[in-house]
Amino acid sequence: IGDRMEIRAMRKVPIVGYVRGGKDGFFEEMEYPAGHGDGHVMYPTRDANAYAVRVKGDSMEPRYRAGEIVVVEPNFEPQPGEDVVVLCKDGRKMLKRLAWVRADMVGLMSINNDYAPLTLERSEIESMHAVLGPIPASAVKLT
Repeated sequence: IGDRMEIRAMRKVPIVGYVRGGKDGFFEEMEYPAGHGDGHVMYPTRDANAYAVRVKGDSMEPRYRAGEIVVVEPNFEPQPGEDVVVLCKDGRKMLKRLAWVRADMVGLMSINNDYAPLTLERSEIESMHAVLGPIPASAVKLT
């Protein structure tokens, strides 16, 4: 099987906080070590450092709804057209769709058309983590 057809192992992915869409997004980390506090989900991921966050807000609806959980792979570089968690140097942490990447700029957009696209200088971004997809809140297992 080629790289694109790689079989991913089911992993226990810790829920470590909340993420909000919108230009003033935030990511609220739990006061617990990874794997403790807000439970976990089982998800097929190739990233041993995968984590999950709960969604707040409506900027990414209908793809991601408030209360759902998204699984994030921090060790794989996201590509344009993929969903991302963006960690900015000023403390903002957002759930967005990566629209485009240039040498010095990054374009982000929301799924909900009520929110305008956002352009950031790459120097403003600490990191971008690839989002694998949504998980319903009912799939959460308490740790």
